[in-house]
Amino acid sequence: MSKAYIVGSYKGGVGKTTFCSALAYVAALNSNSVLAVDMDFGSGGLDIALGVENTAAGNILHLLNKELELEGVAVDGGIPGLRVICSPMSYFEGLENISEEAMEAVIHRLKLDNDLVLFDMPAGGGDFFEKLCLCEGIDGIIIVSTDSPTSVRSAEKCGQRLYELSGKDVKLVINGYNLTKPRSNTFGLVNILENVSLPALAVIPFDGLCSRALSLGKPLTAFEKSVAGIAVENAFLRMAGNNVPLFDGILKKKKRKKFLYKDN
Repeated sequence: MSKAYIVGSYKGGVGKTTFCSALAYVAALNSNSVLAVDMDFGSGGLDIALGVENTAAGNILHLLNKELELEGVAVDGGIPGLRVICSPMSYFEGLENISEEAMEAVIHRLKLDNDLVLFDMPAGGGDFFEKLCLCEGIDGIIIVSTDSPTSVRSAEKCGQRLYELSGKDVKLVINGYNLTKPRSNTFGLVNILENVSLPALAVIPFDGLCSRALSLGKPLTAFEKSVAGIAVENAFLRMAGNNVPLFDGILKKKKRKKFLYKDN
């Protein structure tokens, strides 16, 4: 059964698109047909993260306005099973004029041909964001945050509002957390997980491969040695219904210390 998820954040610069591109890539690697849709009409970068920025095609607006069919807007994502709908080349105004009926019809159409549809939303929410969340075709919402107090608070408020508004499943992803040097983080992970009402889908570790991945136009899940990529793959497995521990394959298991006893 196909699923459609919104990937969003209330603050910019938290790595939302990096997470979305990696999630789309690893889902396709696991023999799924995946469609990643860039909904950031102002400064979309999903095509850059997946290395398809030089591919000319339509965008989601052409579908919403019934100007093109899916085949005219989706481009090859670089591996079998992955396709991408890029953001418009110029900023688009007038989203408030798009009806919920048109959005429902497009979501239904996209889910017919794909096992997983991911909508990479712009930061900050807004009326169009909330309208999309209300669509029956959306199966869940993923909110991405860093460990900073302002980012966590924004994610909490955004997630709560979307849950109250739509009643849909809302999950939290903490991105860029330094697991090897916990004291370098601005907010403790235990505090985040215990005090934020949103259930955690994943904790994505800080990974030095991020900048290299972006420069090469490859998602983190394309690198076998990426700890962040492993964490994103774990997130995908949880979304598929598997019980995967939060830090499985990320943190090395420490050997238990041997206690030596002396006879008196």
